Parts: sequence; C-alpha cells; structure tokens
Amino acid sequence: MERQAEVKRVGLLQRRLSKIDLTIKRHVRDEDKMYGSVTAKNISEKLMKSDLKIPEKDVLLTEIIKVCYFCSITRA
Repeated sequence: MERQAEVKRVGLLQRRLSKIDLTIKRHVRDEDKMYGSVTAKNISEKLMKSDLKIPEKDVLLTEIIKVCYFCSITRA
C-alpha cells in the first residue's frame, strides 16, 4: 500500500514539475561560460520558492551546470 501511495505522489509531482520553467541567473563571460555554476542546492532553493518542497538530496544532476544553456531537468 505504501508503494502505491509513493508512486501516486511521485506522479503528481512529476506533472507539476513538467509545467515549471525554472530560471537561475548567473553572470556569464565569453563562450557562454558562467562565473560559478548551478548546483542541486540552487535548483532546490528555487523550487522551494515555487511551493515545490524538493530537498537538495532529491535533485539529481549528472554534473554541475557550468555552461549557460537552456535545459530540461526531470525527476528520476
């Protein structure tokens, strides 16, 4: 029963996430390289402000974002 509830909760969260455009501003130098990077913590903090309570440990990045680009982030 717990498994079904978790699957339902994650499905609802996934639908909410798919409707969000998340913008994290950073200073950029030549060749679209950022001063600093965007981390799981930055993403989690921004999501918290949009009423999605997703802790940093649940934001999985394959790598830290260091180059300026548009990307889609999905929750595993």
